[in-house]
Amino acid sequence: MKNPLTILSSILLVTLFNNCASSQFDKKPPFTVKNAEFNKVIDNTPNSNKTLVAITFTDKVDQNIKFDSIYYNNKATAATVTLSDYKTVLSGQFIESDFKDRLLVLDKNPKNEFGNRPPSSTKKLPFELETNACVISYTINNKQHYFKIDSLQKGESINRN
Repeated sequence: MKNPLTILSSILLVTLFNNCASSQFDKKPPFTVKNAEFNKVIDNTPNSNKTLVAITFTDKVDQNIKFDSIYYNNKATAATVTLSDYKTVLSGQFIESDFKDRLLVLDKNPKNEFGNRPPSSTKKLPFELETNACVISYTINNKQHYFKIDSLQKGESINRN
């Protein structure tokens, strides 16, 4: 009798936690997304592996909404808002880690390792994101909200040579 009860309680707990995780995202945000895409930025400078995420809204977004961050590819960046007469565009630039491309000097004499830089630490995101998904963080009346976009479209590469 104990075994079925344990299984039933486990299923109940998993369902409960799954619903809590999905409830942190707004289902009906106060804006409508027209287009959401990511673009690779091509540049001939060192550490130039960048991705630009751009989200276009159908109308001008209410001034009470303050966009904070964009989460994409297990990273976060500050959101940049561009306003025009008819629409609002939200964008964020993500720089890929250059640690794997750097020369790392290992020597038994620690003085020879002086120029080595440690890898940048990455902060744990408050949620898990699938590939090509992003989350917009914004505030309304000092209350934090999150909106998830499940599928970003791949845009054309941007060449900045």
